[in-house]
Amino acid sequence: MGEEATKTIQTRLHIASGERSWLHDARLASREIFNQTIRFKQQGYNRTEIQKEVDRDDFLRNNKCAVVSKALQTWKSYQSLLDWWREQDDPDGGKPTPPSTDKSGSYPLVMAHTEGYRLTVDDDTNRVQVRISPKPYKKVKGHLRGEPDAMDELRDAITSDEVDVGQAELLSRKSKIFDESSKCSALRDTAMACTTYTSRSHASSTCPNPTPLILWSA
Repeated sequence: MGEEATKTIQTRLHIASGERSWLHDARLASREIFNQTIRFKQQGYNRTEIQKEVDRDDFLRNNKCAVVSKALQTWKSYQSLLDWWREQDDPDGGKPTPPSTDKSGSYPLVMAHTEGYRLTVDDDTNRVQVRISPKPYKKVKGHLRGEPDAMDELRDAITSDEVDVGQAELLSRKSKIFDESSKCSALRDTAMACTTYTSRSHASSTCPNPTPLILWSA
């Protein structure tokens, strides 16, 4: 068996039920968890200790673990860059700075498939349905849209026994989309999902991201 191959697909999220504000609140909570994780890491806390310190009642525990992992990956990247800088014969003034811990605003909500979110294919409409758990006991449901080829790949990934659908990152952006009702472009909140899945049957020597990842925007 060869190395796992990872694929990323971008789509848009369309909400059918649940409150969009729940997604916004979850992204704000993710920012707080990220900032806290970096602060605790700077103080020498390990992953287990950090998980306990950043626990909160208004945030799904599995999502918290995923956000902490992403923050620790950011810290690890900073440490690697710092080590490289220190190894230079004549380091200049461009010393790497640690990740910021005082940023405000939203941060991607990271979710594990079947825990923080779930994708299914509707047999009648062939739509990719999504259910997101941004908070305990709160569900946001809808479907994904995207380029036809990308959506076909995503459907195959969801229904295949040879593919593992991975994590998701919920983020926000403003985007021009085609408004079917008015037949014109409109500026509105949209959702962009980058779905990454890992295939166990197709070996690849290059993997753009070793961790399966899905990105949304809403």
